[in-house]
Amino acid sequence: GTSHQQLSDYLSELIESTLGDLSAAKCVTVDEEDVDVTPTNLGMIAAYYQISYLTVEMFALSLAPKTKLRGVLDIVSAADEFDALPIRHREGGVLARIASRLPVPLPKAGDGEDSRWASPRVRTHLLLQAHFSRLALPADLAADQAWVLASVLPLLQAMVDVASSMGWLAPALAAMELSQMAVQAVWEGRDPLVKQVPHLAGEKRIEMCKQMGVETVFDVMDMEDDDRSRLLDGLAPGQVAEVAEYVNRYPNIEVSFNVDENVEVGSSVAVRLELDREWDEDEEDVPGDVKAPFFSYSRAEGWWIVIAEPGAQTLLAVKRIAVGRHLATTLEFAAPEKVGNAKLKMFLMCDAYLGCDQEFDVELNVLPATDEDDDDDEEL
Repeated sequence: GTSHQQLSDYLSELIESTLGDLSAAKCVTVDEEDVDVTPTNLGMIAAYYQISYLTVEMFALSLAPKTKLRGVLDIVSAADEFDALPIRHREGGVLARIASRLPVPLPKAGDGEDSRWASPRVRTHLLLQAHFSRLALPADLAADQAWVLASVLPLLQAMVDVASSMGWLAPALAAMELSQMAVQAVWEGRDPLVKQVPHLAGEKRIEMCKQMGVETVFDVMDMEDDDRSRLLDGLAPGQVAEVAEYVNRYPNIEVSFNVDENVEVGSSVAVRLELDREWDEDEEDVPGDVKAPFFSYSRAEGWWIVIAEPGAQTLLAVKRIAVGRHLATTLEFAAPEKVGNAKLKMFLMCDAYLGCDQEFDVELNVLPATDEDDDDDEEL
């Protein structure tokens, strides 16, 4: 019916069922007495990144303290957003041939090959691996892959936030590394870092880099002119210009920081950082979009600052930042609960390039908490 009462009943039932679903997913808390709805951390993450509450719930249930890169790839491929991936029949043969060239086994789904290739999770997993491996795909699958890549970065950023809210270091770092892989189309730990540079990914030039001791983009920067000319010999002038443009744009960040070393148990600790980018004064003040020849979407470069207790694999704080030519920022976290010398780590992680991350030691002298009652007694 369409009467006012019937519409009111329908909307009331819809709101009640929606709140029930969100509450079950731990995205909101509902106080029935005060008729109050409060978003939880998971709910705010879903809203901020505009992703499904089912995806955020799945991340929270699937991640574990020791989840690494392969696990993160499995989990993000199962995101609810990828259920919209087109499923075309008669592609099984093509997909099977692509799968045979991938380094990581695909997730299992269903009993037979047909049901396997009908799984959005399996297809997403395959398309992401094909991207990291830089495999040529048929037009339909290439379009699917582009759509997956457009969706995966906010999902990975949300996963970082979910892992951070749990205090889990390993999955947070793994999600950050997978973001780098998605943008640059390389395998972390499998491919040489210099493969990110345009026109240096071929077997011949990779072998030349190996013989010349060139492993990273920074090594390309530091090469003597004669050696660099020998490495780039045979490239067209336009290709040489693309190499130079990539290397000059590659982030070279100098970090300085200070922190009060003597802190009390559980007190707030502030790390004050200064980040300076090595940048040609003749260039624009703010670096442009990320250079990523295999990523078809323009995007700005982003960073995470992470404070962690490596012994316990515990993440204490994380902050998302953008670095222009200079940035001064502060990251606060709670001091460890154990009295004594605390050896922490600080990570500066990029979301778009591999090989430019940095790691620093942060040592604290954790003192027993001051008893405020005793202080008040002394003042009296």
